[in-house]
Amino acid sequence: LPIWSFAVLALLVGSGAALWQASMARSESAVANATRAFLVDLFQTVKVFEGGLDASLDRPVRDLLLEGGRRLLDDRSLAPAVRLDLLRTLGGMHSRLSLLEGAERMGAEALALTKQVHGATSEAWVQAAIEHGATLTRAGRPHEAMRLLGEALQVMEQTGRSRTETHTLLLLELGDAAFDAEDMRAASYLAGAIDAFSAHH
Repeated sequence: LPIWSFAVLALLVGSGAALWQASMARSESAVANATRAFLVDLFQTVKVFEGGLDASLDRPVRDLLLEGGRRLLDDRSLAPAVRLDLLRTLGGMHSRLSLLEGAERMGAEALALTKQVHGATSEAWVQAAIEHGATLTRAGRPHEAMRLLGEALQVMEQTGRSRTETHTLLLLELGDAAFDAEDMRAASYLAGAIDAFSAHH
């Protein structure tokens, strides 16, 4: 092949990579915009009028989150990636505020949707499992949490990802669940998490 053929080929490959990166950036931007639009619409229930702030401003954040969770669980029109982003965002907020019923429902759906969108051995699925496992432990269901987190641990070890930050966090949550379940493996999991934090962080 003449030299100019290689130059054209290199240009095409480079252009293809740039287009792919631009497409990924647009996709991520679209998800972020759709997520923001949903949350903005939710918080627009706090209205401003000429004389000052509406009394609805006094609505507790917990009530707004509960309403947002109900809207999200009922809304089936969202694209999977947008829905997943919202499930994890609102689900995490629910869990931190101990709104555990909603957190469990959103966490379970996020786990299933992550498997569908990213695959059963993906990093995203493991992270969703860690989040849902933590919620299950807080909800007083540590044995269920251990089963889920144990499955995630097996995925990470089988795919050679046992020296990552995600693996460390997984050991920590697994140790927490095992402690609540009065499982003797708790000490081993927590010691592994401590060693991993010391070694890598």
